Amino acid sequence: MKNINLLVQVYGGGDLTEVPCALLMLKASGVQLLIDRIEQVKALKESDRELYCIERWDGSALWFDRSLYEGDGRGSEELDGVFEEVDASTMAEISEELATVIDADNGASIRTECDILVVTDNSCHWRCIVKHTGVRLETDCLSRTELRAMLE
Repeated sequence: MKNINLLVQVYGGGDLTEVPCALLMLKASGVQLLIDRIEQVKALKESDRELYCIERWDGSALWFDRSLYEGDGRGSEELDGVFEEVDASTMAEISEELATVIDADNGASIRTECDILVVTDNSCHWRCIVKHTGVRLETDCLSRTELRAMLE
């Protein structure tokens, strides 16, 4: 089964010193589940025009600041577009860095609470609150079309 790893642009962050981003590590079945949920919201919206989205607790996004990737030449610059698929060799490096960050608790990983997946009738995105603050982070939306393309 194909693994799909994405770096996703994040908005918000208030006073965070670095531009945050999120890492999503999904299996193809997880991407299909997201597409199915989008279709479910679309179907529900036909009978309830006031429905905008459904939300569910979901901790699948790993939130961190871009300083974790100073070696990629971008430092705290924004990603190129909404998301970037991460190849296997880069993912191995990222995994090592994440393990180091989590072990050292050096501040590059962002501790969050209230992690939520938000699904609308044509896209989905993740949202959270930085722990012990009122700072809200939100990923850019991944459309149904983008999700389907990941499965091809």
